[in-house]
Amino acid sequence: MEAKWESLARTLRDDIAAGRIEGELPSEADLCEEHNVSRGTVRKAFEALEAEGLITSSQGQKRRVRGDRRWCWPMHTWERSHGVAEDAWAVSIREQGGRPRTEVTVSVEPASAEVALSLCTQPGQPVAVRRRVRYVNGEPHQLADSYFPYDLAQQHPVFLAPGDQSAPGGLLSSVGLPQARLADRIEARMPTPDETRQLRLPSGTPLLIHHRTGYTAEGRAVRHMVTRMGADRVEVKYEVEA
Repeated sequence: MEAKWESLARTLRDDIAAGRIEGELPSEADLCEEHNVSRGTVRKAFEALEAEGLITSSQGQKRRVRGDRRWCWPMHTWERSHGVAEDAWAVSIREQGGRPRTEVTVSVEPASAEVALSLCTQPGQPVAVRRRVRYVNGEPHQLADSYFPYDLAQQHPVFLAPGDQSAPGGLLSSVGLPQARLADRIEARMPTPDETRQLRLPSGTPLLIHHRTGYTAEGRAVRHMVTRMGADRVEVKYEVEA
């Protein structure tokens, strides 16, 4: 025999699939009255739908039907296809009809083991860091951190310049160090509480983490970038020659 919460979850699932519920879900109180069930039953039904990825919840906000819009991130072209003095990610989002915005903080930090390995330095040695929070249509979309060898920042102040600095071909090209080769790695994991807060991730949403190291034609590693994004809002695209 079907439990009350299972019956309610099935009803809500059917309503979502048929388009009868869009955006915000009815409140717990409304569902209790409409279906003659307890709040505990409603919450168990909500938990089941969240686990299935059909609805989202955020602290202090009503539960909502999860949106289907995913923004494409064409990894094989996005840093090479634009010659304008604007961030390539922002151009890509705007071309898809979105409104991009980026908040940037800069600092000098000791290199982590991963960053040190990627930039061929020692853990704890200083590196220049540009941390970006990227937004689409006012909603947080990505946390993108770029690490550069500290000697480059000493020679070229642009790497520690505040604000969203952009140049045709990127900052490295602007100082005569274009990236000739890119090495990528992608992983997935559950977010930390801080990442959940920064990206406003629905409960149970995993992170995609993209790592990219850029090399000059001479083989020097000049940038390591780590981008974290909710798996519910991005489509990572590659094209590889056969």
